Amino acid sequence: MPHNRAASFEPLGAIYPGHTAPVSQAIKKDGLDVEIDVYSSMTAETNAITKSFNHERSPVLLTKPEDWQTWMRRTPDEAFALVKPIDAKRLHIVQEGLNKSDLIRGS
Repeated sequence: MPHNRAASFEPLGAIYPGHTAPVSQAIKKDGLDVEIDVYSSMTAETNAITKSFNHERSPVLLTKPEDWQTWMRRTPDEAFALVKPIDAKRLHIVQEGLNKSDLIRGS
């Protein structure tokens, strides 16, 4: 049976909402049916920070415990009303470039 899931982002005090559903079908054309769980994560339009590295979408991060409960336990309409980009002021780019320079430690 399909249901909502959430991954934790401890430093932000946030969860990354998504949806899990079992699927039973052939993966390859004319292949055997397999049973797998499929997970989709929630994204929204970009904000000022995420636009700098992904011009199409931004992860939805729920930062309030009451929103976590809404996502996991309330109606789909109430849960999907939470799908919006996180406030850009809550995010910081900590690595950039091909060498993954650490912008916090300066290395």
